[in-house]
Amino acid sequence: MFLEKLLQALKTKYAHLGLDEAILKAIATRLANAVKEESEIENAVKGVEEEVKLLQSVADKGRTSLTKAEEARKKLEKELEEERAKSNPKPQNPPTPPKEPKPDEIPEWAKSLLEAVNNQGKAIQAFQEEKQQQSAKERFLNQLKTQGVSETFYKHHLGRTFKDDEEMNAFVSELKADEQAFLQAQTNTQLSSLSGSVLGAGKDNNGVSADVQAYINDKFNKQ
Repeated sequence: MFLEKLLQALKTKYAHLGLDEAILKAIATRLANAVKEESEIENAVKGVEEEVKLLQSVADKGRTSLTKAEEARKKLEKELEEERAKSNPKPQNPPTPPKEPKPDEIPEWAKSLLEAVNNQGKAIQAFQEEKQQQSAKERFLNQLKTQGVSETFYKHHLGRTFKDDEEMNAFVSELKADEQAFLQAQTNTQLSSLSGSVLGAGKDNNGVSADVQAYINDKFNKQ
């Protein structure tokens, strides 16, 4: 898997968006399931640009809402403290400071959003895999036709999958060779049958056909 390289690539490309590392790591984890080669990392990172921008937009709104809520809370606490001070001059215990979230802890609102985005990402990934399979099938069929393999030989193999084009081309070449060998064997069988019918038809008790006997008689009569 290329999890760390994907995470680093996401950090580099989308550093200006200011997303939490925990969110980028969740995206990198999902991409790592689809990326099979290091050369695919760049395109995979580019492919989630809209998704990352959406997360950044929602994150900004969430941070703004949290900031406003925090400001309102502090203002309310201050007003309450002032009211307590007026009604009771005795010093009050200082309010318990709010629990600060850990740097790697994802807020609840972000968790729900991230889950929705992950589900959407899975659907997109499934669609992309389906398109890739369809494209591979088209390449396979095109290669079969280019090599001149008849439909009778390849129609039962159309659902076959290959790890790469090299394996596919090797299979097509092998299938073409099998077809040629089969056709040659059929031709040889037909010629043998035809030869036996022509030369062996109407044989006498000595096993000589009428045509062959006529040829011999004609040949010797002329001498």
